[in-house]
Amino acid sequence: MRRLIPALICLLPAAPASADEVSRDFLLRYNEVALKAEQAFTEGGTPAAIRVYEEALLTDAMAGYGRIHLRLGKLYRDQGRNPEAASHFRACRADDRVDQVDRDLICLEGFNAVTAPLTITGLPDRGEVIVIEPRLFAGPFRSGDRLPTGNVQVMVEAPGREPKASTITLDGPETWQAVVGLSRRAGPLVPDGFVGEGHDDDPFVQDDPFVEADPFLGAPPDAPDDGSIRWPAYTALGVGLAMVAGGVTLGYLNRGELDDIRAMQRAGECATFCGPELAEAENSARLADGLWIGGAAVAASSIALWFLFDAPDAAEAH
Repeated sequence: MRRLIPALICLLPAAPASADEVSRDFLLRYNEVALKAEQAFTEGGTPAAIRVYEEALLTDAMAGYGRIHLRLGKLYRDQGRNPEAASHFRACRADDRVDQVDRDLICLEGFNAVTAPLTITGLPDRGEVIVIEPRLFAGPFRSGDRLPTGNVQVMVEAPGREPKASTITLDGPETWQAVVGLSRRAGPLVPDGFVGEGHDDDPFVQDDPFVEADPFLGAPPDAPDDGSIRWPAYTALGVGLAMVAGGVTLGYLNRGELDDIRAMQRAGECATFCGPELAEAENSARLADGLWIGGAAVAASSIALWFLFDAPDAAEAH
């Protein structure tokens, strides 16, 4: 049976060739490629035949010819390489040099054999699904379209949400509930007493005439005359605000990198490196969230430290 495969491949286009919108000279050149691929198949198997057809597509004479894509689709399908097979079957359907009947039957049948429809549910308003892998189908995805069977990696983007990547195993028609990322935070809330000017009713403003405003904004880290110890509160506040600033800065820079990856995916220029870069960007987003959330908690702890190290007389005054 294996010996019959090359012969069947070679004879396949003979019947409908006359209906193709190509010249006789073009068909003669195509037949030469097919005979060369048959010989390569006999000597080196499927990978050798694939190389012949792939090289032919790079030439000016055979560039983009649908019947070569059809041959490659079948060879890749035999190897279980569904993304490559689906890509070539799709290209076969798009070439009007191939007879319309063949495109609607043979090319479409081949495409459907290695793909399955994916339906997305639960997508938020103005949400978007981006295909990351397989890279041959990378870019925006519309619910109900077909993707190569096997593992598919998609990303859900929605307003007010962090991008979220998910992997789906597509064995047949699949309905998938969209998984969205965490809500984006505008930034931490810091009590007015820590960042604003002092107020008469601010519990942190002392009666010391040498302190003109909030002690956190101008008081030196020395113990006040009443015996209170303030440097732990100052230290916690400084460290917390530094962590918040670092987290916000990292998140802003990381968002720019994510936008660049999205632009490459929409332009169809995203290669295999997009997956690792995307994972790195997600890790950076988590780190940024951890920094500013942790910093806000540390800064908030300075309030407890302020009262904890109050002198007895000062505590009674509060």
